[in-house]
Amino acid sequence: MVEDKANHEEFKRMLSKTMATTSPVAAKGPVCANPVCGKFGHTLAVCPVPTDSKHGDMTGCFFCNVVEHDADDCPMMEWVSPATLVTHLITNRAGMPPWNTRIDWVALALSEWDLVCFTMLPLTRAFVKKVYIPGRCWKEVNGVSPITEPILKNADRKLLKDLARKAKPGDSRPRRPLMEASVDMCYCRNKCHDDIEHTVFKNEALQKFIPDMNVDEETYRKLMAVYEREVAATQAQMTKKMPKKVTKERKGRRAMKKEAMAAAAAVGKEQHAVAGPTVSKTALTGSIDQAGKDDSSEEEENEKEIPVSQSLLDLTDAVDEVIKNIQKIVKS
Repeated sequence: MVEDKANHEEFKRMLSKTMATTSPVAAKGPVCANPVCGKFGHTLAVCPVPTDSKHGDMTGCFFCNVVEHDADDCPMMEWVSPATLVTHLITNRAGMPPWNTRIDWVALALSEWDLVCFTMLPLTRAFVKKVYIPGRCWKEVNGVSPITEPILKNADRKLLKDLARKAKPGDSRPRRPLMEASVDMCYCRNKCHDDIEHTVFKNEALQKFIPDMNVDEETYRKLMAVYEREVAATQAQMTKKMPKKVTKERKGRRAMKKEAMAAAAAVGKEQHAVAGPTVSKTALTGSIDQAGKDDSSEEEENEKEIPVSQSLLDLTDAVDEVIKNIQKIVKS
């Protein structure tokens, strides 16, 4: 076993953050980095509320009490000992959602833990998604979780070995490790499709607890398809044109146009009544030209707002109004 490097100053400082009291009534203490929780008195390492409801587990870093990076990519993971990970992945998560990590905690428990109580083990993702989250079971947790994974109630060492075994080539339904990380995580020891060299692969003492999963072409294609769909959806959202909203200002201009036309018609009627029954051709032409100018200037100002058909109807109404006024004057 690799010597535990707990004497490292940085390690002791970061590890002390996870040893805080879990009392929900603590007036002082750390603040949980879980965006779903955010309470005082405990850290992300012992938070009973799952951060990922889709996969039923905890994401983020139990070393640093942050969600900006995962524990597998934390610098602490490069030299942490398996014995220390037993605390983080098993005892701190007893009866609560497991951590999303490439390390199989069942294999870790068989190798490094004394297995004093099989019921004090983390929950499985399936149980968290089907029972724990719908029932909001984290409300029952007060420091120590009273919840036990059903398949582990009568567990023994033989059952855990069976749950931790690797799939054989001839298995029709290969059993995956119980605490295997999400399928969308990369298990390549070197840079893969995510172009990241994960820190957990640099710790030689942890390699036997990481499932040997080779990313074949089909798996890689599925991962890239999900990635491309997310990128395409984001780009489409960014380039999507928002529809124009009909504001009160636009409606006001149209109303003002009708009022101006009515006022012009009234003024023209008064002028013709004073001048007598004779109406000069110049006055008629001027009225029509003025109406045309008003319409053309209004069309230029609102060419993108008023349809052409509406403009033609307005112009026709103006001409009809002038003709009616002329007919009334002639009859009188």
